[in-house]
Amino acid sequence: MFRLIESTDFQVTPFPHLVKDDFMEPHDYSALMSELKEIEKAKRRVWSGDSDKVVNPTEWVKDSENAENYPMAKSVMEYFSSKNFYTPLINEWSKYFPSRLKITSDNITNRVSELSNCGLKFDAAGDFVKIRDPHIDAPTNIMVWLFYCRLPEDSSKGGDLTLFSFKRGFRGFRIDNLVDARHLPARDIKLERTVEFKTNRLVAFMNGRDSIHGITDRHYGNVSRVKFHGGLASDDVRLETSLENSPIWKLFYHPLKIAQRVLIRVKTTFGGRANY
Repeated sequence: MFRLIESTDFQVTPFPHLVKDDFMEPHDYSALMSELKEIEKAKRRVWSGDSDKVVNPTEWVKDSENAENYPMAKSVMEYFSSKNFYTPLINEWSKYFPSRLKITSDNITNRVSELSNCGLKFDAAGDFVKIRDPHIDAPTNIMVWLFYCRLPEDSSKGGDLTLFSFKRGFRGFRIDNLVDARHLPARDIKLERTVEFKTNRLVAFMNGRDSIHGITDRHYGNVSRVKFHGGLASDDVRLETSLENSPIWKLFYHPLKIAQRVLIRVKTTFGGRANY
């Protein structure tokens, strides 16, 4: 059903990642797309609200009540939760695990079913949908992958994956978005690569203190932005240097985060809408 992942598919700059096109065999992919069109119609959400607000995607999982109606989508999700999928990623990146995440490949090789997660997600349609600014994933994440299934009728612009590097090292998170606290200021990072939201494309990357990535704003979306999404996560992971424990975070960001939560609670309690 899927093409083999090979060493030539992996890259190390700006951080360990891979991009593989035509990942699913054409016949199987055509069958999958037929099912995704039906699911997307039921899950589609059109956003016409605040252009500064990130709109969380709706989701479909293989254990949904109507999953038996979509055998191909269910099979794809089972594959992305299996050792067959993760083994080449673990083998290729095993040399980075100790330095980046303070674990070894042995910590996860036999625990894939326990540590993996997978969902089919539908970012909203609309004239303007903000998806995700540059950020670093949660410290418990080991690796993340996305399998893009762009529908043929998707004429939108944007929704592309962006990869960044630090200009001068970590200098603090953005303080205007502390509800999602791992966003980076634009002045401190440099765009290294843009990966287009292209149909039948697999993207995966390792987590780490330098794994800065984002999703560009989406414009003129008449249908959802469709992708399978998942990865491996474990409480055993320890980033090379915990960003949350850096001096600047302890001195400034923790108090600001608490103050912001209080303001949001007050605004919500006494009326009005908090745009976070």
